Amino acid sequence: MAAAPDKFRIKITKNGVTVFDNRFGSSDDIDSADPQAITGGSIVIHKP
Repeated sequence: MAAAPDKFRIKITKNGVTVFDNRFGSSDDIDSADPQAITGGSIVIHKP
């Protein structure tokens, strides 16, 4: 049996306003937000 894929959810806010959400409109509860499956690649976060 294959392992379930890793999943990713990112929600970026500025002053309480959502400026990016890869699951816009989904719950903030990670168990019900249906995060996006990661099938390959890498994630890099750059500090401004």
